Amino acid sequence: MVLVIIIIIAFARRPASSCTPETDIYFGDIPYKDVVWTKDTRFTDTQPKVFYNESGADERSAWSEIYPSGWVEVQGTSARKLVGGAPLEYWGSELEEWEAGSQAWATTLMHQIHCLGMMKSSWHKIESGEPINNRRHGHFPHCIEYLRQAVMCQADLTLEPAMDPMHWPIGTSGWDVTHRCKDWDAVLDAVKQRAVLRDNENQRWYRMTPRSSSLQR
Repeated sequence: MVLVIIIIIAFARRPASSCTPETDIYFGDIPYKDVVWTKDTRFTDTQPKVFYNESGADERSAWSEIYPSGWVEVQGTSARKLVGGAPLEYWGSELEEWEAGSQAWATTLMHQIHCLGMMKSSWHKIESGEPINNRRHGHFPHCIEYLRQAVMCQADLTLEPAMDPMHWPIGTSGWDVTHRCKDWDAVLDAVKQRAVLRDNENQRWYRMTPRSSSLQR
């Protein structure tokens, strides 16, 4: 009984932050950090090329920096527990060595960024008076619904102040507010280490290297 009481007290004294899981079963240790949200015009003022290889788009857009690939390789014990990934032994490039049972999986994070980038690129076309093709038009409902569920899943309840609490209409920009976020550098590094790219023309997968930068992400 005394031992049970000691264990209860020990857990009660643990700081709240220690309840936040920092180890991901597939991506390892991903710590959290406080991040102040601010407007970044590198994303609002550029047309991302990374999603559709648009001619005239910005090759070095900031969007490329946050989207190494929508797909990652899962291997080893983790892969053997999964069903539904693309088998890299079968579809992987002969130029690569693939561990037995390794699979390619999309990540929810990069899927979300892909949707945002597609919508941003389409908005750029609308502003320029260019038509949006059927592929993009059909993608919009999917992305809106996908992002709605992503936002509701995270359910960030961080409080945001009014821009001017004494004058109507009262609103908030959401900027300059601190949020508790996963360390983006650690996230990006984990994705890059496992990133695989699609060669749709030859129906093959490649690991991400400088020579494979032209492949579908």
